[in-house]
Amino acid sequence: MRILEAYRELKQKLLPDEEPVDTIYQDYFLCFSSAPGKKVLSHLLTDLHFFDEALSDQEVIEQNIARRILHNIGAFHVEQIDNITGMLIKIAENNQKKQELKVGGNNGINYQTNF
Repeated sequence: MRILEAYRELKQKLLPDEEPVDTIYQDYFLCFSSAPGKKVLSHLLTDLHFFDEALSDQEVIEQNIARRILHNIGAFHVEQIDNITGMLIKIAENNQKKQELKVGGNNGINYQTNF
């Protein structure tokens, strides 16, 4: 129960009731869509353990904050699951290709990437 209370407190700090919802989402997007904003967002996501496995209750809360930030900029909604998974697969394919170049080929494996 303590975790949930801490999360709600942090959520309230991030999304104060006085701010109109449309305005705050636009502000989040404008803030993080600039070049410096993208750097800050990358730093925040890393610090909030978005790319790591949560090993403590505190890290779970931090991951939820990272997800909320992504939600607020319009990048993390279930309605966008096809776009999100498609982009993740493209990232994985690019990483696979880089790995193949490092080891000098694909070891005879034919990776089909046409969808």
